[in-house]
Amino acid sequence: MKYKIFENPEWKTVKFSEDEYFDLDPGEKAEWDSVRWHNDLRDYLDLEKISIQYVEAVVIDSISGISKSLHSTFWNEGENEIVEVVVSGKTSYHETIISVKIQEAPIVFEILRFHYENNLPVLSYHGFIKRNEDGSEEERIVYTISKERER
Repeated sequence: MKYKIFENPEWKTVKFSEDEYFDLDPGEKAEWDSVRWHNDLRDYLDLEKISIQYVEAVVIDSISGISKSLHSTFWNEGENEIVEVVVSGKTSYHETIISVKIQEAPIVFEILRFHYENNLPVLSYHGFIKRNEDGSEEERIVYTISKERER
């Protein structure tokens, strides 16, 4: 994993074992699509989230030949994020996810997800996530590609 701190031109590298990066069952072997311990890549780093500008992680599955790269860019004191996901090999996939904090109280994020067809971005999801005071979240879906295909 590589990361860069705001106002510092230097990139730093940190390596993790499969068990540190993935939530594996006993005896389970890690694969490119195994479940990560943390959804937010910054949670793997022992740093304040607000200080991190970029994080990149690459997982290479030597058995299947598939690789998965995640590139995250943060701004607005770490509250907003763009994530690019690229899977290549026998399976290929490209997705961009944009998360923007649009309201403080209650906290609301606007989420946009794009997949790519013929190298062009296609909106696949648009919604809002509201964080309630009790820690629960509410989702309001504006658009999903499955809704559009039902029309």
